[in-house]
Amino acid sequence: MPQVLAAVRAIHDDDSRAKALSVLADKLPDILPEALATARVIHDDDSRAKALSVLADKLPDILPEALAAARVIQDEYYRAKALSALADKLPNILPEALAAARVIHDDDSRAKALSALANKLPDILPEALAAARVIQDEYYRAKALSALADKLPNILPEALAAARAIHDDDSRAKALSALADKLPNILPEALAAARAIHDDDSRAKALSALADKLPPELLPEALAAARAIHDDDSRAKALSAFKLPPELLPEALAAARAIHDDDSRAKALSALADKLPNILPEALAAARAIHDDDSRAKALSAFKLPPELLPEALAAARAIHDDDSRAKALSALADKLPPELLPEALAAARAIQHEDYRAYALSALADKLPDILPEALAAARAIQDEYSRVYFLSALADKLPDILPEALAAARAIQDEYSRAYALSALADKLPDILPEALAAARAIRSDNYRAYALSALADKLPPELLPEALAVARAIRSDNYRAYALSALADKLPPELLPEALAVARAIRSDDSRAKALSALAGSLSQMPGAELFPLWQDTLHELSLHTRPNLLSDIKALFPVIFALGREAATVEIAHAIVDVGRWWK
Repeated sequence: MPQVLAAVRAIHDDDSRAKALSVLADKLPDILPEALATARVIHDDDSRAKALSVLADKLPDILPEALAAARVIQDEYYRAKALSALADKLPNILPEALAAARVIHDDDSRAKALSALANKLPDILPEALAAARVIQDEYYRAKALSALADKLPNILPEALAAARAIHDDDSRAKALSALADKLPNILPEALAAARAIHDDDSRAKALSALADKLPPELLPEALAAARAIHDDDSRAKALSAFKLPPELLPEALAAARAIHDDDSRAKALSALADKLPNILPEALAAARAIHDDDSRAKALSAFKLPPELLPEALAAARAIHDDDSRAKALSALADKLPPELLPEALAAARAIQHEDYRAYALSALADKLPDILPEALAAARAIQDEYSRVYFLSALADKLPDILPEALAAARAIQDEYSRAYALSALADKLPDILPEALAAARAIRSDNYRAYALSALADKLPPELLPEALAVARAIRSDNYRAYALSALADKLPPELLPEALAVARAIRSDDSRAKALSALAGSLSQMPGAELFPLWQDTLHELSLHTRPNLLSDIKALFPVIFALGREAATVEIAHAIVDVGRWWK
């Protein structure tokens, strides 16, 4: 059985060879020692580490050898990963694993390795802590200390001292914040560290991370720290993070009001409005003052406004210059508006110059104003862009089913092939009788990629009688990649009588990767065929695929594994392994 590795050794790609080894190891336990040797000569460090880790689950007796193989991995990060994975299986060599982790030069990799080992080595946690403390990079030292603190409650004071010794303000604040979950009495110190961070954005993030941990007596100081942030957006974020008691809300409100940037001020006021509903008019005024149309529309859409403020919100939406943003704001308000404001909203929608956005706003209002459906329909009809016109007609058809024939006529009139096919496909949900026409439209698309996309969009909707034509459309796609894409979309919808033809289409794909994808998509359906019908197909397929290179043959066999298993269960996997051995021997 050792020869079974011959074909695997011939695979040039390291990662693919590692994966093949893992699959073989499950099926052929007798070859595991040689599989390990093969894994050890994989050049790529990461792939070698993955293969060794998988094999170690099945080779407890040779775990020391696996450890030695892991230790000679040149890349320190991947060596750390391999050692950490092996440590679960080799508790007696954990000190050695720790020594290997400690000599890793890269700070981050060493921190990760030590943190992973600390779960398995409670007795050497002080040593792990010492190793973490000598990490030169303060940020990674903070990460390592934070991870170790979960396992070392007795040395929390030492971990705290190490965190305090970090010079970088941001890293020190992060380390202290993480430790504060275990040492709530250091929250004042963690807050002070956050306040000392010079960068506004980093200080805001540190304060936000502490927000849920702070006791009531520290909230005034935290609020003062947030108010001291110079950058408007960062200050707004910090102010919004705190859950303040009623007595601090006036100060927070003053801080929010002092924000110069309209957008940031509106966000801060909106966050406070949940606790101070009486400031909603002020928050709305701040939103109205935002210069950027899109940001103003988003702010208006986010508010939970009482009825008395809706007229002002509508006026703010009407004042937005950009058609797209104005349509979005009006659409967001449409469901909230009382009947007496709907005429004004309608006038605002009518005033939108851009056809698409006008139709969008009118369509949103039509739910509240069924009498304007004819006007919304007229707006949709006036849209110059063909695809957009069909889109809005189709949307209105939910409310006006009588216009479906018109929507269909508009779709048929679209000049662009892909847009026409896609529009017909969308309408087919409401008009299933047009599916043959939609499929014909997809077939007429000259571009391979758009034809494949259109066919894929139709795949779930097609009735059985149209599937032969759909398969013919896929077969006619010239590009290997897009032919495989279309075939994969159809694969699990095809009836048994079409599977031989679909398999022939997949086999004819020249691109190795695309062929494997198509075969893999078909494998599930093929495996459900009766054995008497499937076996001749398998014979022909295996013969044709055997004309490819060995690595590609193995890739195709892997894609068709459900078929192999359906034909012969476990015994078939052994036979395939023997066949691989034979091929490997012939080509030596």
